[in-house]
Parts: sequence; structure tokens; C-alpha cells
Amino acid sequence: MAGVLTVSWHGLLPDMSFGLYVAPFAGLGLQVGQRACTAFETSYTRILAEQLKSAGVMVNACCPGYVDTDMTSHRGVKTLEEGADTPVWLALMLPGGPSGKLFAERKQIPF
Repeated sequence: MAGVLTVSWHGLLPDMSFGLYVAPFAGLGLQVGQRACTAFETSYTRILAEQLKSAGVMVNACCPGYVDTDMTSHRGVKTLEEGADTPVWLALMLPGGPSGKLFAERKQIPF
């Protein structure tokens, strides 16, 4: 995977994460399985970030939030554009930026 990613002008691997960042969504009854998968995914983000650091690849996870899509039965509170903002922002980040972190609404959040 590292070889494929480093072919571009800079290596970047954004990772979508859902459900661990629950403060604004506390009343939605998120599933335990979803939270466990998210915990695994964000941990894997840290591992990949460390493994790919020497290749100059940045790996970050992001939570788009509760977006109004078919997947949320159109109950989401964010528009598609709002949900896409942080992943696109991360994808366009210049080399030397953060790696191994979790972001929501363009802000680093703990995990």
C-alpha cells in the first residue's frame, strides 16, 4: 500500500471514522458494535501513521458527522457539503501536516 500512495505528489491516507466522536450525537443511541469498529479503525490509523511515516505518508481519521444521506435515512443534521468538508480538507493537506490523528469539523479530537 505504501508504494501506491507515495506515487502521488504527496502521500495521504484519509480514513473515515464514525461513531466514536459522539458528544453532539449522544441521544442517538449509537450501537456498541459500531463504536468497537470505530475504536479499531482509529487505532489502526495510529499504527499505519507510524508505519508509513518514513515514506512521507500522512494517515488521519475523520468523522464527517451525522450527514443527511440514504445511510442515515435522511435524518442527518449535516448537508453533504458539510459532511465532506473535513475529509476534503484532510485530503488537500500539504506534506508535513499531522498524522495519526482523528478530526471532526477541521479540528483534532481525542481518541
